[in-house]
Amino acid sequence: MIDKVEKLSCGSLIQHGPFNDRIYLMKASEKEIYSLPLRLIKKAKEEGYGKVFAKINEIQALPFLSEGFLVEARIPDMYPRDREALFLAYYLDKDRKIEKDRELYEKNLQLALDKEDDKIGRLDSSLFRIRECTENDIPDMTLIYKEVFPTYPFPIDDPDYIRTTMEKLVDYFCVESEGKIVALSSAEKNESGTYAEMTDFATLPDWRGNGLALH
Repeated sequence: MIDKVEKLSCGSLIQHGPFNDRIYLMKASEKEIYSLPLRLIKKAKEEGYGKVFAKINEIQALPFLSEGFLVEARIPDMYPRDREALFLAYYLDKDRKIEKDRELYEKNLQLALDKEDDKIGRLDSSLFRIRECTENDIPDMTLIYKEVFPTYPFPIDDPDYIRTTMEKLVDYFCVESEGKIVALSSAEKNESGTYAEMTDFATLPDWRGNGLALH
């Protein structure tokens, strides 16, 4: 059960499906921006989803806020010309407004903040090597992703999907030990070139605890 990525007629890009029970506006086109929020809400109602989630820049915010979208997070200077990124949510299922694991998330956040000033040790270069992945690595990459992620909203265990994303805006990196890939990550680059999302961190169980994702 995988959510699908769909490009709307107005040029906006969304991901949606029952796996995450929501519509995710990944990229908002300026075309028809004022009708986009209602269009997303209508589609969510038709599909029976509980939430619409949107990532937009600050100058696109007004139509969404006017339709009842809530600001859940901000990232300053994420877009060109120092524009702020807004992460917005519209809840069709009101129960999703209540975070059931809030205490756990707050604990994890505090754990991260406590480690903010920790020194990053050197990676043992006699045991590990970090490099960018190539098409030749795809068979091994899909096997690792399949082992590490029993479920995932994108088909990252599909060789064709990895190849397609690799040819576009995603850079994949791996950690090798004795010529074998033991960990993976990716950087999904924005078309504007102003930011990248680091994601898909996967380390084989026997190699965890070496700080490979950090490096």
